[in-house]
Amino acid sequence: MSKAHEQELTAVNDEVPLRQKFAYSTGLAADFYAIQSVNLMAMIVYNVVLGVSPLVIGTIMATARFWDAFADTFIGRVTDNYRSKYGRRKPFILIGSIATAITLQLIWLVPEQASDLFSAIYFTVTLFLFYTAYTIFTVSYESLGSELTPGYEARNRLFAFRETLKGPIGLGIPWLTAMMYWDIFDSPLEGARYTALVVGVLIVAAGFITVIGCRERYRSLAKEQSKVTFKQSLSVITKNKPLLFLATAASLNLFGIFLNGSLGFYVSTYYLFGGDAESATILGGYGGTLAIAGATLGAAFTMRFLSDIDKTTLARYSLLCCAIFNAIQWFTITPQNPYLSLISLPLASAANAAFWVAVASLKADVCDWEEHRSGERREGVVSGAMSWMCKLGISLGLLFTGSLLSIIGFDSTSKNPPSAELLANMKLNYVLVPTIFYSICFWIMGFYPLSKQRCSEIRESLELRRGWV
Repeated sequence: MSKAHEQELTAVNDEVPLRQKFAYSTGLAADFYAIQSVNLMAMIVYNVVLGVSPLVIGTIMATARFWDAFADTFIGRVTDNYRSKYGRRKPFILIGSIATAITLQLIWLVPEQASDLFSAIYFTVTLFLFYTAYTIFTVSYESLGSELTPGYEARNRLFAFRETLKGPIGLGIPWLTAMMYWDIFDSPLEGARYTALVVGVLIVAAGFITVIGCRERYRSLAKEQSKVTFKQSLSVITKNKPLLFLATAASLNLFGIFLNGSLGFYVSTYYLFGGDAESATILGGYGGTLAIAGATLGAAFTMRFLSDIDKTTLARYSLLCCAIFNAIQWFTITPQNPYLSLISLPLASAANAAFWVAVASLKADVCDWEEHRSGERREGVVSGAMSWMCKLGISLGLLFTGSLLSIIGFDSTSKNPPSAELLANMKLNYVLVPTIFYSICFWIMGFYPLSKQRCSEIRESLELRRGWV
């Protein structure tokens, strides 16, 4: 067989069919809507409606995410070791999506007249249940993505396709908080309950489509390998240097984003609209829609023009663009023209989408590196470790959001409007902190060791050892 013919066969074998790309990408809706509905509605319901301190809410959310994070490596190891005729990942994806949908409903069933203490305890218990179910789904789902193709460029195209579809799927996300304030509901809490019901149906449907539409490519290979011990799963974290660099950069990226998440609502409400929460949610809806449009175009551009380039280069310069576009908000966030703040959102979202396309694809390469090192496929453990680091960043971001609001002096129970100094501090932190963290991530990715050439060498070595998959 000629070298050219062999390369052609490899390219055909690597490509993920369109139907399977769609099925896998649809599963992102379950992940995306589940986590964003909680992040967007929790502070509004438990702080603005029920009056619980933002510091308490932030601490609860951060603690729950720590639990979620530490459960990831355990669930990853469980799915790696699971054997069934349906595969290693798909049974857990289905079970996890159903459990996530059910526990999401429980979070908003808190009585509207409950005391602060009862509300805080109720939120803690239901949030821990939710994140346990969410971990089962998301670790299994991300592990499946790393198994769909062994191709370097094909992985880029797969995850760019997913990120492109994420935009249309997520169009409803920015309007979840606005839906809570619809006139048909007696209160925002009742609105949150019905919003969660709609989201729950979507989560189950998305999980089911992923299960019936995807093929676990490394399933037969995994049947022959020994089960992963707890000690071996820890070694993946400590000995896998590419994973450590990638996970650290992704974690810090998410820290900046989630530190901004809830703070953005307060900046819009008090800095731009003088306390008008309804106008702020409408602005947030438009902003989120523009951000999704930007992310969709960014992912589509990546799939069309950038899928063949070195992924490390793609990740680094995407982060640099994120830092620049985020810094521009210092000049566009102004109460004289609130909608001017929307200008940089689609640009930053496009750059961030390209970064996450690279991260997902790089993670699949890390799984190959781990097989090259240990001789076994450990997508579950790698995905669990990666998820653990990412959720650590999310947890710290949520924790410091509540802490930051308290430190700068914001008091949701005060009848007086925030001072000019307080508003200026809100804006400064909202713009400066993420810009700094994007820049740090850019620097970290400069040390990532798996170039396109190195990944090609690893794949060739693996296929000589155990053949094609």
